[in-house]
Amino acid sequence: MRSLRRLAGAGLAAAAVAVVTTATAWACVSGPAVLMNTSTIKAGETVQIKATNFTKPESVVVRFNALDGPVLADLGAPRSGALEGSVTIPAGTAPGSYVLLFTQTTPDGKPSQVPARSLINITGDSGAKPVLGATPASSGNRLDSLATANSDSVSGGTLALIAMGVGGIALFMAGIATLMTSRRSSDSPVAAKARS
Repeated sequence: MRSLRRLAGAGLAAAAVAVVTTATAWACVSGPAVLMNTSTIKAGETVQIKATNFTKPESVVVRFNALDGPVLADLGAPRSGALEGSVTIPAGTAPGSYVLLFTQTTPDGKPSQVPARSLINITGDSGAKPVLGATPASSGNRLDSLATANSDSVSGGTLALIAMGVGGIALFMAGIATLMTSRRSSDSPVAAKARS
């Protein structure tokens, strides 16, 4: 009977570990976030930036419309994950929608964190806003997948996490059922006679 209880306890412990591991892997982990004081300005004007959740120590560089696009600003290294600064949109930029990319790279040039992105709408000199639904402007070297990639498929890793979660819950429930069954049988009159 004790071995059954130990087995049930071990099952419960294994289920708890599986559930905690799965929950940790599945949790929403917030990446870098960027707030701008406006999303619509004229070419040559400056937008104020506040950013959070930059966990790497490298300087944050703002690039225009592509990962290898022109550098508009170097906002410096974040302090406690946050930073503030300003970015000036190049004069002469055609009206349209563009992407500002906030990147961090290691000294050897490799990305140290997933870039944060913000969409900025550039108006004409008259202040007319870009046409709603128009194709985003292109700088020629822009990586189109940054703005248009939309995958509705589920990855194998996601399916594995779901399977682990379901398996962990099933193990947990089986452990509870085993524990409850072992308690009932130890409280029965037959078990009491066997002990005496």
